[in-house]
Amino acid sequence: WIVYDQDTIEYIGYHESIQIESITISGPQEVMAGKQITLMASTNPLGSSPKVTWSSSNSSFATVNENGVVVGVAEGEVTITATSVVNPDIYNTYTIIVTEAIYYNVTITSNNLNWGTVSPTSSSVLDESDLLININPEEGYIVDSIDMNGILTELTNVSTDLVENITSNLTIIINFKLGEA
Repeated sequence: WIVYDQDTIEYIGYHESIQIESITISGPQEVMAGKQITLMASTNPLGSSPKVTWSSSNSSFATVNENGVVVGVAEGEVTITATSVVNPDIYNTYTIIVTEAIYYNVTITSNNLNWGTVSPTSSSVLDESDLLININPEEGYIVDSIDMNGILTELTNVSTDLVENITSNLTIIINFKLGEA
């Protein structure tokens, strides 16, 4: 870390007088449509202004915000550019491959529709995403357990259940039982 005589608490570490020579971009080179990644830009030499603007060569494939967060939109290849705010002639590009979105089918039901309902009853969920299930037992009944693809987990009388990080098709059965007096 270089500290100069002109540094203050509000303005330390980079200076307009240190001319930026280059920008380096780092981060993942692939993102799934519907997902996001974050790119980082560093400037050289050390002490030059780290401020950059980000842009995408084709927002139909991916967008990028002011913080370098890239969101995949559709399958394809896109070039992300980081441009120096201090000297717009200094920039660097980074190629991102946007892969096709992967969705999984989730089917949700209850062991007896007269004892309670669940929603949604089916859903298409993006890979590694979460799904919130609303559980509504009828009067006199309570939630007993949840069966996910044959794996039974006890639940304590809940009204929602969050299924996290879905990475395959799922069949979910919410089991109700007669409430205790």
